[in-house]
Amino acid sequence: MIDLFAVYECPKCGDVLEDKVFLHEDIDIEKDRIYQAMLCEQCFSEVRAKLVGGDFCFEKVDHDRWLWANGYYDHLFEDMA
Repeated sequence: MIDLFAVYECPKCGDVLEDKVFLHEDIDIEKDRIYQAMLCEQCFSEVRAKLVGGDFCFEKVDHDRWLWANGYYDHLFEDMA
């Protein structure tokens, strides 16, 4: 689905798009478990996918923003590393 981002619900910031959230992992060494949560980049609160009628919500975004989020321009930064 080109130019669409999933919408997440943040308890503090409201609706945020998928390029403004990240996957966080907590590793519990004692119990040998990994806990994963999606967090808001702005406030670090746990977010959940927004559902309407049992279906995920998506929002159309600018094509250039979609390209940046999907790594299209990553090659521009390879020489800098």
